[in-house]
Amino acid sequence: MSTPKTERENSRAAWQVARRTLALALAALFAGAPLGAVEPNPALKLIVDVLQGANAEYDINAPQETDISVRVADEAGTAVRNAVVVFQLPQSGPGGGFLNDSRFATVMTNELGVGTARSFRPNSLPGEFTILITVSYRDFQSVTINLAQKNVDKSQLVSPAPRPVQVTKKKGGGKVIALVALIGGAAAGAALGLAGGGGGSSSPGPSTPPAGPAATINPGNPTFGAPR
Repeated sequence: MSTPKTERENSRAAWQVARRTLALALAALFAGAPLGAVEPNPALKLIVDVLQGANAEYDINAPQETDISVRVADEAGTAVRNAVVVFQLPQSGPGGGFLNDSRFATVMTNELGVGTARSFRPNSLPGEFTILITVSYRDFQSVTINLAQKNVDKSQLVSPAPRPVQVTKKKGGGKVIALVALIGGAAAGAALGLAGGGGGSSSPGPSTPPAGPAATINPGNPTFGAPR
């Protein structure tokens, strides 16, 4: 038993198919092709180039409207005017919508062979998706392109934390540090003793004069004579 939700979805899908068929029929009528011409000519091929939107990435936290454009030409490189270009977005998951949040956009190429689906806006679901582009023109072979797209949540893109610096302790380093601390402590104590020598309660002792050079006595050879 179908639910009201399922019936609405089926009705929407049928309406989208009908709308696309009507658009193709009107385009063929405007282009001057007979409505009964449904068999493509294998010798007639279209060349489709993506002008805007190839491999695009969209920030879902700051969504902005953008255009998707293609150029249609024949094998000789001549622009094809009034070719029908249908842009189709996924019905669910990552994706977005065109005007009025529509999943379809049907346009016709201008005199330069350019067809543009305007005002594409990504939805809030991050992930990869494709835009299916179908190009048709008279009895030319139709061309289908899967245009890769991606919705990105840039708030989740954070730089990795810096790696901690590892310090390698050499063997015997503790002894060296202890020795330096000991020497430093002795030097600090000596400095405090010198600095605080004049500020103590005890009076300094008498100073000792520096010792002079030692006296040396040489006996020599004395002589004695008669008195004068």
